[in-house]
Amino acid sequence: LVGVSRRLAQRSIVARTAGGRSVRSTIERPPRAMKVLENSADAIFVIDLDGYVFFGSAHELVDLVVERAKDKQPMLKHLVIDLSRCFPQFDVTAVAAFQKIVALAEARHFDVNLAPAESEPCQALAQGLKSCEGLAFDDRGRFFDTVDDALEHCEDSLLAEEAFAASGRSSAQFSTTVKSDLSGSSDAPSFRGLGRLSSLNDEDVGIVIDEDDEDVDDRESASSHDAFAFLERHSAEILRRKDLLRAWLSASAVPLDLLFPKRPDTDDSSDDSEDAEANKMPPRQSSKQSLASTKGVHDERDLDTFVDALADKMRISKTIEDGVKSFALLVHGRARLNDDSGTCIRKLADGSAVGVGDYYSLDDGADDVGLHYTAIQASRSITVLHLAYADLRDLETEAPAVAIQFHKLMARSLAQKNRNSKL
Repeated sequence: LVGVSRRLAQRSIVARTAGGRSVRSTIERPPRAMKVLENSADAIFVIDLDGYVFFGSAHELVDLVVERAKDKQPMLKHLVIDLSRCFPQFDVTAVAAFQKIVALAEARHFDVNLAPAESEPCQALAQGLKSCEGLAFDDRGRFFDTVDDALEHCEDSLLAEEAFAASGRSSAQFSTTVKSDLSGSSDAPSFRGLGRLSSLNDEDVGIVIDEDDEDVDDRESASSHDAFAFLERHSAEILRRKDLLRAWLSASAVPLDLLFPKRPDTDDSSDDSEDAEANKMPPRQSSKQSLASTKGVHDERDLDTFVDALADKMRISKTIEDGVKSFALLVHGRARLNDDSGTCIRKLADGSAVGVGDYYSLDDGADDVGLHYTAIQASRSITVLHLAYADLRDLETEAPAVAIQFHKLMARSLAQKNRNSKL
């Protein structure tokens, strides 16, 4: 037994260490968020353990975490430990080692994230930690289903901190107002499907008129009132679709320059120019005007035309629907796509698109292709815009320029999809 312990102690239990820049979650994020993470993600430290964590090897893990916590460039904020390859048994010394790590996290203000939660090693460690008196593991530690989920949570926290610290910028630009509900805590909402949002239909228009009714004026008044109410609801629905489409465009990975060429800034500065010529001085120009005249500005009329034509064909939903031949644009929230075996094949955030590959997989617009996955809601609510394949083909006839722009948009969206995604 002593010989076995000695051999195990000589073998390193640390299979790999990495910073958050080199190990990213697979969720599809917009370019602005990816840029922020490129600068800040090394505040995440990932440790892959492999082997038997016991009295002869536990000190290696503790020493590693202590050394990383001392390094302030950058300061450690999130520790992720992968236990999937550990032996599913932890002696008193091993549990004490994790106690020390949690105590250090409390003192140095970083979080401890363990995964995969359902694995035997995690279950064994959780039992050991629960038996420790005076250890508030929930204050600094969490269990996640996968390491990827843990990384997603850590990245969300970094983006939220950056957005909060950046004066004059909204936290919504990094899509951090919505986080995935991925923790294993009992009060976290479970993944669940959502019912389809019912839309307006013909039955909402007017009322049934009984020709035998003698109160003609009352009928006409009621019918007019109902028709007006319907038009009011319909107008509000169209405006909401337009707002949601603009929000999706803002969050997507596609630069608007691709769709709408910039034109030179035409800001009227003739008066300044004339005065400057008279005084032989260069015209006054603010830094904002200078930037606009150099790079140009988008023609809002082109954007309005694009949004108006598409919004008229779209519908709002609260779920990504399996088997429906349509593009699904995720405007707000988080979602996952699972295959038939339950394996996550895509993790979606604001600005993601689903159904693009299916549409372009056949020359005829994928009439015989349906989407085969199970969509799982991963936040408390999601908002989706659907555009049916058939409606896009109609748009190619009615507004070919808008259809071409949408094809460019979807092609770039497909190209920009997170390279770690399996779909």
